[in-house]
Amino acid sequence: MARTVTELLTITADFFQKKGIESPRLDAELLLGEVLGLSRIQLYTHFDQPLQEAELDEFRELVRRRGKREPVAYILGRREFFGRDFIVNHDTLVPQPDTEILVETAVTELKKYSSENPLKVVDLCTGTGAIAITVALEMRGKALVTATDISPEVLAVAKQNVEALAAADMVAVRQGDLFGALKPGEKYTAVLSNPPYIRKDEMAGLPLEVQAEPELALCGGDDGLDFYRRLIAEAPEYLEPGGFLAMEIGAEQGEQVAGLGRQAEAYVPESISVIRDLSGHPRVVIMKKKS
Repeated sequence: MARTVTELLTITADFFQKKGIESPRLDAELLLGEVLGLSRIQLYTHFDQPLQEAELDEFRELVRRRGKREPVAYILGRREFFGRDFIVNHDTLVPQPDTEILVETAVTELKKYSSENPLKVVDLCTGTGAIAITVALEMRGKALVTATDISPEVLAVAKQNVEALAAADMVAVRQGDLFGALKPGEKYTAVLSNPPYIRKDEMAGLPLEVQAEPELALCGGDDGLDFYRRLIAEAPEYLEPGGFLAMEIGAEQGEQVAGLGRQAEAYVPESISVIRDLSGHPRVVIMKKKS
């Protein structure tokens, strides 16, 4: 007897829950919707629809992969960020909702600057390009963004997203290690980054889904602050006077990263602030270069 949409969602969500998956029902809906070409809402208007044998086989394979704790985004090959779909694969980090706080902070700050020409922004450790592309699109042509990453495989994905989201005239992609991708003398209104920030001793205890993501993009050294030290020390060379550095941080790193900024003479001490997410956790540190 053929299984219906409702039956499969119930069975699969129960299976995922037993596997310790945090969002069992949501994941079941996303995977079944992928097989049937339906949105999550549409699934419930087709609740009594039976699956064909080929559809059931395809769904079982997706469920098997998720049961092994492969991230849903890798299975689907995409992840929504700021209302847009971004291509992802096993070479890239999966864009997370928390990172939208960095984008919102950057866009709000950039809109305070007045210029006849588009503002220049650089996004370091760009990954899928989610930050760079979203900032460019949200600024509606008033910002030109350079997106950099050390990995050529990752940049290939970022370039795909630039093209897919029609941002090629606003976002340039370059390979290099942090500021190594930039040219001497280049100046930017904003330097943005979501760098690796997980402590080395925390890596083994991460959820299995996170462990499936590239270690190079996760580990921030023994104390998790390696990249923040470099960003804070090197950014002033590339920032315009009065420009700003904004970085995503781990939930326990707010005061540590802000403290690094206060120790650096290049920044306005009063400008250094920690932005919290909707849950009240520190999520972004921002600091302005002295004029």
